[in-house]
Amino acid sequence: MSLSMDEEVVITLPKIRWWKKSYSVAGIIIIALLLRLWAVWQLPLDADEPVYLKGGNDYAEMIKAGNWQGIINYEYNREHPALVKLIYSIPYLIYEAPFGSNFDLIINRLISVVFGIGAVFIISSVDPLAGLFLAFHTMTIKYTSEVYLEALPLLAILGCVLLFQKAQRGGKRWLWVSAILLGIAGACKYTYLMIVFTLVYMWISKKGLSWKQIVGYLGIAIAAFFVFNPTLWFHPFERIITSITYHASYTHGSDVLTDMYPWYQPITWIIREVPWHPQVFFFLGSDTLIFWLTILGSFRAIKKHSWELVWFGSCLLILLIWPTKWPQYSLILTVPMCLIASDFVRAMVHWVKVKESYWEYLKEMLPVPPKAFWIILILLGVGLLGGKLYFEIQMAILRRGWISIAAEVTPLPSNSVHDIKISKDGNIVLATANGISFWKPDESSPWGKDSIWLSPTNSDMVGSDVFTILQDQKGAWWIGTDLALNYFDGTKWDDYLSADLGLADPKIHAIAEDSEGNIWVGTMSGAAMWDGKQWAVYLAKNNQLMDDAIFTIEVEKNPTGDVIWFGNLGGVTRYDVNHGTWIQEDLSSYGLGWGGVTALLYTSDQRMMVGTIGGGLGIWDNGSWTFYRTSNSDIPYNNISTIYESEPGVFWLGVAYPSEPGGVVVKFTQNEWMQFSTRNSGFTGSEPVTFIEDKQKRLWIGMATNGMNIYKNPNQTEK
Repeated sequence: MSLSMDEEVVITLPKIRWWKKSYSVAGIIIIALLLRLWAVWQLPLDADEPVYLKGGNDYAEMIKAGNWQGIINYEYNREHPALVKLIYSIPYLIYEAPFGSNFDLIINRLISVVFGIGAVFIISSVDPLAGLFLAFHTMTIKYTSEVYLEALPLLAILGCVLLFQKAQRGGKRWLWVSAILLGIAGACKYTYLMIVFTLVYMWISKKGLSWKQIVGYLGIAIAAFFVFNPTLWFHPFERIITSITYHASYTHGSDVLTDMYPWYQPITWIIREVPWHPQVFFFLGSDTLIFWLTILGSFRAIKKHSWELVWFGSCLLILLIWPTKWPQYSLILTVPMCLIASDFVRAMVHWVKVKESYWEYLKEMLPVPPKAFWIILILLGVGLLGGKLYFEIQMAILRRGWISIAAEVTPLPSNSVHDIKISKDGNIVLATANGISFWKPDESSPWGKDSIWLSPTNSDMVGSDVFTILQDQKGAWWIGTDLALNYFDGTKWDDYLSADLGLADPKIHAIAEDSEGNIWVGTMSGAAMWDGKQWAVYLAKNNQLMDDAIFTIEVEKNPTGDVIWFGNLGGVTRYDVNHGTWIQEDLSSYGLGWGGVTALLYTSDQRMMVGTIGGGLGIWDNGSWTFYRTSNSDIPYNNISTIYESEPGVFWLGVAYPSEPGGVVVKFTQNEWMQFSTRNSGFTGSEPVTFIEDKQKRLWIGMATNGMNIYKNPNQTEK
């Protein structure tokens, strides 16, 4: 029988008789669970996790003490409702694990996973393909596998919308469950109340519910919102207004200003997979695919499932307008995107089937493979997948002891960390491309509870790109930026521009303090010294420096007087302060490639280590030089960015790749070289430019473009 193209063709797809929808749902749930358990194990500590862990721990202590008034009036993190944080108190009520231990982090992450899997289960029961999309959605995996507020309200609004739709079709008893879920979503996080716009549209467009039912719905939703949010049990309206005003002022606070996301940032979050944790999301995520399928399927959604498009469009519009652009906010968009994308794929498959039934293109062009082909293909796929999983598990074991810190998900102001120092009071101070940050590490996080960020936007600092910092003997900070040398004593700022220093270049590359308290600074146009009253200038044309390009300065402190070392483009310059003599040493003659001296370190055994670009590692010992290069040692490359001595005889080198961005960390002890790279550790691969070790024997590694790593040997025992 022949058919014309104008006739409607009904295609009956062949089905496997023994296969049931429940099998598909079960498979999707297993996949989603495995991916989220992997994320629980591998994701580094995120910015707000310590906040919610503390909330859970504090609530647990108040519950144990029967302090119900304390729960209602709890001030910490009041800008967010209490419900999820109360749920995070459960592990502290059951077990006595101390706050800040890895145990409480893992258990509460698993609680988040339970709710996240619940969302996958519900959407899979309605639409298995949409559930599969959600199972592989990396942004959703991340924020429903961490101690965040997202998983439960995501589950609640999904159930709320689907049950509201079911009530419109005649199942009126589900309307009240939908109302309760709406109240629960709001009691978890206020942003999820944006779903109200979708519910209003569904009611107006589909009807099916009377005014009385809608009024009852709103009453139950509001009641549930108050019941599940104990913070509002006293002075509810006053506290709601306080929370609203807090969020309005928060958009102008340092946390938001640090990142300076553009207005379109929410689109950036949903258009690609999570970019910060490649070791976690090694698999093919669905984020990009879902986004473009949503765009392509929007026209069809207008005709068939317009409420899905209203959900996506209204929430996206609000996120674009709202000044705070955190990535976790985008989770409210993932469910409608998965539904629209799934519907579009099914429509395309149906369209192809219709065309194929008429024209039979594929039947003519593609041969029917034998059964052996499918067996070999399946075995090959299983083998490749098994090999990949084995490799990733082995790498996960090698990453033990490593923490990755990225600006996008922590209080780190920028992913370019040029210098790290430990202050006299034990704080970590970070010099970044976006100002400086003072961290107070505690048992819950590397940044602690009260990190401070300073930049030209909130202080009198001149220049935001900070290359080097120094705390002097009096406790004040000298901050070298791209525009000036800044002085900060904790309350007052002073700045020294290039004209003040007597140097042409305003960019400060090096700062050092000698035994007399004099401050030495280096630029690409010479050096200057501050004696507390005035600046003295030192230049190559005065036969002082080898050349005016100064990358680093190190002070060799001796009983007979200091020797100031300068790392120049052509080698090193030594200035004997006691005798007033200058010695220039051209190190380029010691090796082949040469790009200057970028690192100097006066060691505990009174040697001077010299890091070079192209010439390897040099050591000055009692008047003679020894150089380690790839040709005569196990050093991986000849470009040394920084050198640090963590304990006598134990040195850490930041080694850069010679012809591409990135690098490795090298541990050097008595001619033994140990390399840490992305292939054998949790080091994330950018060029290491600064090191510091804290009191807990954790090595902090600042990188040129990839934030920070923190490393502590997992096999090291506490003394």
